[in-house]
Amino acid sequence: MLMMRIYIPSNISKIAKLYVLGILLFLLFRVLLFITEIDRVDKNTATADILMAYLMGLRFDVVVCSYILVLPFVLLTLFNLIGKGVKCMNNIVLVYCNVIFSLAFLVYAGDIPYFTQFFSHFIVQSFGVISMENMGFMLGMITGSQQLLLYIIPFIVASVIFFLVSRKILLKPEDVDNKQHRRFLVILQSFGLSVFCFFLILLGIRGRVEIKSPIRVGTAYFTNDLFLNQLGLNPNFTLLASYVEHKKHKQERANFIDNTIAIKELRESLGLSNDDFILDEDIYPFERIMPISDCVINGLDEPNIILVIMESMSAEKMTRNGNVHKLTPFLDSLSHKSLYFNNFYSDGMHTFEGIFSTLYGLPTIAGKNPMRMMPMMQCKGLVGELLSSGYSTTYFATHDGQFENMEGFLYLNGFQRVVEKSAYPIGEAKTNLGVPDDYMFRFSVPILNDLAKKQNPFFATYLTSSDHKPWYIPEYFSPKNDVTYYGITEYADYSLKVFLTDCAKQNWYENTIFVFVADHGAPIDVTYDISMSYFHIPFVVFSPKLQENDISCCDKIGSQVDIASTILGMLGKRYKNQTFGYNLWNENREFAVLDADDKYGVVNDEYLLIIKASGEKSMFNYKSKSKKDVLTEHQELADRMERYAKCYFQSFDYITPKMHKAQIAQHTDK
Repeated sequence: MLMMRIYIPSNISKIAKLYVLGILLFLLFRVLLFITEIDRVDKNTATADILMAYLMGLRFDVVVCSYILVLPFVLLTLFNLIGKGVKCMNNIVLVYCNVIFSLAFLVYAGDIPYFTQFFSHFIVQSFGVISMENMGFMLGMITGSQQLLLYIIPFIVASVIFFLVSRKILLKPEDVDNKQHRRFLVILQSFGLSVFCFFLILLGIRGRVEIKSPIRVGTAYFTNDLFLNQLGLNPNFTLLASYVEHKKHKQERANFIDNTIAIKELRESLGLSNDDFILDEDIYPFERIMPISDCVINGLDEPNIILVIMESMSAEKMTRNGNVHKLTPFLDSLSHKSLYFNNFYSDGMHTFEGIFSTLYGLPTIAGKNPMRMMPMMQCKGLVGELLSSGYSTTYFATHDGQFENMEGFLYLNGFQRVVEKSAYPIGEAKTNLGVPDDYMFRFSVPILNDLAKKQNPFFATYLTSSDHKPWYIPEYFSPKNDVTYYGITEYADYSLKVFLTDCAKQNWYENTIFVFVADHGAPIDVTYDISMSYFHIPFVVFSPKLQENDISCCDKIGSQVDIASTILGMLGKRYKNQTFGYNLWNENREFAVLDADDKYGVVNDEYLLIIKASGEKSMFNYKSKSKKDVLTEHQELADRMERYAKCYFQSFDYITPKMHKAQIAQHTDK
């Protein structure tokens, strides 16, 4: 019996060959970058890590080639199916591909000396989009390089090779009988294969099959070696990604108040003197040395620190805050034998805001994601200070590490290891949020044991996710509430109990501080335009060494940006503080700012001020849940609250470029 011959349409075969050609030529530039920067590679670097960087490079090269070739593929497919004008279209595609790929090769060639100078790939700001006067400097830096010919020659060679080979691919005469392939079944087969390949190209553009996120710059970050992380990036990708983020950033640029006023007033609120202070772009304006805190737990010697960021754990889910459904029996019990902050608020409404503000003590603006900014920001905060103090740093998440560019950002900003979905056994991920919370906790304990065997103390951060749709409750857990919304919170609380119970069996348990906080709350209470329960979150500090007379409930106003300062204050050392936060053991915060995307709120211990994007304002006594707008009755207080928020946001906007430059500044010298 004769097998039916599978006919591969010319549009598919030609584009496939162009893919291979483009990827191979991009590989040549990556090898040249590697050779140029070979002295950045540590002698002890594993060969597997270098190969992984090249594998990452292959992924990003596929993305770039997919962007370039999607249009030629569509055009060739249409004309191939029509059966007319194919030769003309081949010529058009030849010109298009040579122009676009040559530009891509030019970007890669110019990127190599730029990378040598700045330890960063091309981004849109490299070409003076923000300031045209910078363009001359950037281009001058590249063209002034004495090694310019080393990069012009590969560009010319790559362009010539691409032209000669692509010309042969696209203009080669068809070696099949055209009439034979106009049959209906052949046309149908050609159409089906073309549709399939089109979706493959779209997948190539997305760069990943994971539902949560497409490929991002942070995807390339897989190790603590910054050079190998960046080796895998294609500068055409970083240029396009930074352009998209820059357009968003430019439209959302903060303009709350004059920079000088904002900096001076925030400095004053943080206890910094403005005597002889002059705003200088080269000086970070909020750095200060913090004194030893009043709150030091006796009996701890360089304690390990475990920070658990709980998904959607509003304070209003706890019985101690009035919830009648008994959702958090463990967390409630723990809070009554811990240091508990009763008036504590998240900085924003999104998980990325909770991660960023908790770990680095800085705010966000209007829902703009600082972890996805291009170039990536470099902050110190809690992680950097602990790392510089000799702590190992590990981050655990249930889900895909590329969500919100999390993994790459964390590697760049102090974490030595990120354990995420790909680290868990296949089949344990139950939803697109990855593994269940209790599985992540169980999986992590042996890793903590290995860290504890080393001489240095460890800092471990966890991000839970089960209390977020799509909800998944394991079969081995039976919630008392029939309503899934309540049952999933019960399961999240159960997972915390599992974790602390496992930790109590370990040798390092007694010398550990456990911190529990939420990324944000949940809209349980919607009395106002800003749901207070979405921002009101628990902040629990527990240690086995806590004495009964140390256990307390603090009613001070607190914010996620205070967590870094407050935890560091417990270690009994002076430390350098670059955050916007207060050490709540020694200091008092007057206001907390709540970023609610299209509006923001400011709270003190009694009132909530809401300011909408339109400028409309209202003020309420949230403690009594009164719906009466008392703005006019408390205008002076409202004005102070609004001014603090404006200085808070504007100051962060001012320092953001400094944190963009931080990575460059640290790596310009080899």
